[in-house]
Amino acid sequence: HNNTRQLEESYTGMSRAMFEQYLCADGLPTAVSPTYGSEASMLANELAKRDPRLAQSIDNPNLPYKLLSDGTPSFNALPSLDTKYCTTGYHVMKYHSPDPEQWNIGLSTLDVFIFRYAEVLLNYAEAKAELGECDQEVLNITINELRDRVEMPHLTKDVGFEDPNWPDYGYELAPLLYEIRRERAVELLGEGFRWDDIVRWKAGKLLENPKTMLGMKVSSQMQEAYGDFSRSLNEEGYMIVYPDKQSRKWDDKLYLHPLPIDQTTMNPNLLPNNPGWE
Repeated sequence: HNNTRQLEESYTGMSRAMFEQYLCADGLPTAVSPTYGSEASMLANELAKRDPRLAQSIDNPNLPYKLLSDGTPSFNALPSLDTKYCTTGYHVMKYHSPDPEQWNIGLSTLDVFIFRYAEVLLNYAEAKAELGECDQEVLNITINELRDRVEMPHLTKDVGFEDPNWPDYGYELAPLLYEIRRERAVELLGEGFRWDDIVRWKAGKLLENPKTMLGMKVSSQMQEAYGDFSRSLNEEGYMIVYPDKQSRKWDDKLYLHPLPIDQTTMNPNLLPNNPGWE
């Protein structure tokens, strides 16, 4: 298959909005954690403060990037800024292999998960929470099973905090659902679930968050480390991904696909198009 190469040359990367969703290592959001302080000036130092799944998911100096001809692993000291590979500086490493043979077009032999037990657990936790039936036992056999794998503190039914940076879904949620949705985004990053989740949650407003269109925060220390840093930054130091567009507005018609034009033109009285696509 070609997944390995295609996913690494997709002109994309984790958004700043997603990067900020990861909890601190103490299980609290960055805005609430008493130990967090402020964002580290170098990405590798920042990752050490956060949920270990963040460092497992994006390129960093502790993650082997490529095996040399003698089998020795090489590492990237700084995040990739090559827009062919990563437009945001947060280069997603799921499905990555350091073996160059796996990078050949159409010749990757890596096994890829089709259905993962983590998804089953997340589906169950979310469904029980939506029904008002998510107690601590449900969390312990679902969300907390996932957290135990990376030694993250458990999620509790009462949550125990309010995060001022909870995403704006266009409507309010119970704290527990905010956190279950966070867990889903973190655990299933890059696995093809996000668009379907946004649609079924009727959460298109998430895409209006300006940080979904921004990349890595680049400190002066990081710029000095690059030496020839040339990417454009906004006033807050975030990498500008789309120089000609800094905002966007969600259109509700995107919750549904348009019907094929050959079907709607055959008999428009019997088969009208979906709303907004007329």
